Amino acid sequence: GPGDVVGVCLPKGVDQVVGVLAVLAAGGTYVPVGVDQPVVRRERIFRRAGVRCVLEALPEGGRRLPGPVRVADDQVAYVIFTSGSTGEPKGVEVSHRAAVNTIEDVCGRFGVGSGDRVLAVSALDFDLSVFDVFGLLGVGGAVVLIEEDQRRDADAWLDLTRRHGVTIWQSVPTLLDMLLTTAEQSGATPDSLRLALLGGDWVGLDLRDRLVALVPGARLIALGGTTETAIHSSYFEVGEVPPHWRSIPYGRPLRNQLFRVVDARGRDCPDWVVGELWIGGAGVAEGYRGDPERTAERFVSLGGTRWYRTGDLGRYWPDGTLEFLGRADFQVKIRGHRIEL
Repeated sequence: GPGDVVGVCLPKGVDQVVGVLAVLAAGGTYVPVGVDQPVVRRERIFRRAGVRCVLEALPEGGRRLPGPVRVADDQVAYVIFTSGSTGEPKGVEVSHRAAVNTIEDVCGRFGVGSGDRVLAVSALDFDLSVFDVFGLLGVGGAVVLIEEDQRRDADAWLDLTRRHGVTIWQSVPTLLDMLLTTAEQSGATPDSLRLALLGGDWVGLDLRDRLVALVPGARLIALGGTTETAIHSSYFEVGEVPPHWRSIPYGRPLRNQLFRVVDARGRDCPDWVVGELWIGGAGVAEGYRGDPERTAERFVSLGGTRWYRTGDLGRYWPDGTLEFLGRADFQVKIRGHRIEL
């Protein structure tokens, strides 16, 4: 019921989508954990989140709701656990308002509508899945689902994309690289793709040209942000890549979202000067579940605006473009997932 926290530990497929929709329709908060997660980590996550029950299979003959329960905009919709500085998982609490702000802007900005289909390759416990499910279903589009054993099978992705007319690809850059490599080697092209949305990691300088070579007219959008700021926070449409670029920039903030580049004393850095990226505005999470100390350290309020201190490094170009430059600590990302060395 309203306010209950429900773990969702289901393999890729229709039941995952039904499960999270059911939890939210009942007014609850869902906590996704991959079926391949170690038992100790899974139990630690559920304990930290205060999970009341876990969906490991959809129940037979569940009770029918007369309609979705109305909840406050600032109620937590989901808690996604990421790595912590010591390997201890951190549960990011994201409200309905924060997630909806990102989803509505991305859909509106890039014309995502009822005629679109996305191939949902991201795991449910990775926040790009939130856009796959709620972005496409929210505008009347379709979600094409893969099986659990197809999560690293680019041949299967290409086949599903071609068979079902997938128009939107959304993933970490590595997975698009895998799809393009398979298409280049097989000669079978994902002709229906019109839009590739990439986030969660560095975007390869070659990806746009490789995509356009296979599917002329397709657009590639680099999206920056963190789990703590509701999926995506910035966008940059990749066109011709100048030869002197070392990376694809973050670009500019999405609607109702803000960026700062801050020095060690909390002052805004001038153009070209490297500092820590702070993200503010409507997408900022409520905090870390059951961890007020870490929440106070990473989430700060200034002048009535809440900011998340990302620990990422960046700088502004004179034209207002934001460039991402990596981490201030020893954290790395592997396939979009945070790993503390």
